[in-house]
Amino acid sequence: MLFEALPKPFKDLYNHKCKYHVNDDNSITFYPSPFLKNDKIATKKLDKELFIDSNQLKYFKEKLNISELEGVDDWNCNIIKKSDNYHGFIRAIEIAFFQHYPISIKPSDLWLLILQGIAFHVNKNSEKLRDKYVYHKSKKSLEVIRQGFIKGSKKNDYNSVINEFIEQIDKNTIPDTVKLLKNDFTTSNNIDDIATKLCIMDICQCYFSYRMIIGCGFPSITLNGIKDDWINLYKKCEELLNTKVDGKFSEKWKLSLLPVLNEFINVYNCKIDCVFWNSMIKRGGFMSGILRDRNKDARDVYERDHYCGWINVFFPYLFSGNTDIIENDACVPYSMNQDYVYPQRSKTFCMNDDNNNSDNIDIESAISFPSRHGARVSSLPIGLSQAPVVCIDLNTNQTYDLIFAAGFTGVQQDDRTLTISPQVGWFIGQKEKKII
Repeated sequence: MLFEALPKPFKDLYNHKCKYHVNDDNSITFYPSPFLKNDKIATKKLDKELFIDSNQLKYFKEKLNISELEGVDDWNCNIIKKSDNYHGFIRAIEIAFFQHYPISIKPSDLWLLILQGIAFHVNKNSEKLRDKYVYHKSKKSLEVIRQGFIKGSKKNDYNSVINEFIEQIDKNTIPDTVKLLKNDFTTSNNIDDIATKLCIMDICQCYFSYRMIIGCGFPSITLNGIKDDWINLYKKCEELLNTKVDGKFSEKWKLSLLPVLNEFINVYNCKIDCVFWNSMIKRGGFMSGILRDRNKDARDVYERDHYCGWINVFFPYLFSGNTDIIENDACVPYSMNQDYVYPQRSKTFCMNDDNNNSDNIDIESAISFPSRHGARVSSLPIGLSQAPVVCIDLNTNQTYDLIFAAGFTGVQQDDRTLTISPQVGWFIGQKEKKII
């Protein structure tokens, strides 16, 4: 669809001079949804629960076949309480968009998403990509010794274990591989760092074995970090796709991913495309028939079985069934021609116009209207990287299979500003079956 063919409300949104301000820490907050009135912006604190008691952790344990929790980044971490299972990053932007909460995003969040996509690609094409990561053939065993560890103790320092594995991976991979994959943004904290390192272990698990021996619109969007962080994210992603993946996969993903990353940089250049930012995520699915009751929420008429929007560019792979991995057909370049930006069916939102004049559409309703095509909710990755580690307990002469997992463990909310953000964390669990 040519720009001139768009309805006037979409043209107005595209041409809208988005308000923004630079915060004291040089992060930037902008307001891409001018159609959201103050009385529609959320003011309620969402209920929270301990991550270790949450349905989310139960879901992770089931998917990873974990029986016992051995370690976690924060035993007292609270996440937003939800009865269903979800991908932490996706759910954060979904809550912010549809329930009208501000959202905060860090470069390290997107880097973790990108690395998780890379992990799928490498594990699917490990032999084809071997010479991009290591010199050796087959698997090399990496070993960490922690004589002072007591199985099940909350005092076990798993941060140091993960760091030591990464040091060994760095010594046994192509020079600068770990440096390229590193989470090195100004906003990155220790948990982001450890989560990324676990993702590196995930990416490299086909080349190494690991052993441990023991005794609806956005009221506002805040991009954390300085402009150079987002430029660094773009450059790191470009180098990663140029050097560490299959050429065909690289060219295809770059076409979709890099233009989206560039829009994050554009915010710092005061070029804020409000249509783009309101097209990040929509949830729904096409049903036969059309919306006849204009007073009824479209999300009640259309099934909520998939996510559409440019968020799909961060998910090059999806699950088909429990284990099969397939390419995400919705991982395509953003453009205003995409049906999720302006679905032709959104003319059903024409207000007080019997002729369905598209220039009279209700922009707030139309902007959240889903397209027919997207990633099914059930097919999305769970948002975790994982690496198997064999733990040998010299005290009991027993061997255990552990899973080191990290990634998007839930959704967080700032109690003062009510801002939503994805929660990044890690945990260690023992697999159901014990090796005798």
